[in-house]
Amino acid sequence: MDDLPPVALLVRLWLGFAIGIVAVVSVAVVAAEAQPELPVALPAALAAAASIAAIVGVAAVDRTFAASPPDDDRDALTEFRTRAFLQVGIAEAPVLFAFALTFVLGPPWVAAIGGVGGIASLAVARPTPGRINRIEAAWRAAGHDVSVLRAAREQAPDPGADDQEHL
Repeated sequence: MDDLPPVALLVRLWLGFAIGIVAVVSVAVVAAEAQPELPVALPAALAAAASIAAIVGVAAVDRTFAASPPDDDRDALTEFRTRAFLQVGIAEAPVLFAFALTFVLGPPWVAAIGGVGGIASLAVARPTPGRINRIEAAWRAAGHDVSVLRAAREQAPDPGADDQEHL
């Protein structure tokens, strides 16, 4: 993947969001002081439901992408990037929801439920060659010759080009 800068950038961003989820959950667990007045099962169930919804939502984005092939390779790469950010937004939702639940309804460990859901959602959406190949296989099965990876290779800068420009 390192030889494909447009996709490698998404991998780095994905990792950054995963680290961000861990940071948000850590802050909530350490800083929350809400004393639960309701049964703790309520915020836990709400956080778990939001987590499940995020996992399903992230998977649905891939399904719709596989079902609607772009017109050409460049559009495929652009659409892949756009959908990657949509998936990150969906994956962050249960984390933020559980963060709010932790401070409003408590207990602090409810944030961890949202964190696990967010990380699981990100795991479904991780930008790997296998995931991209599955999407492209669906396009090929529908009779379309479109490739995200081919577009990424075409956009990859020539390694020696930067050195010559600076001379």
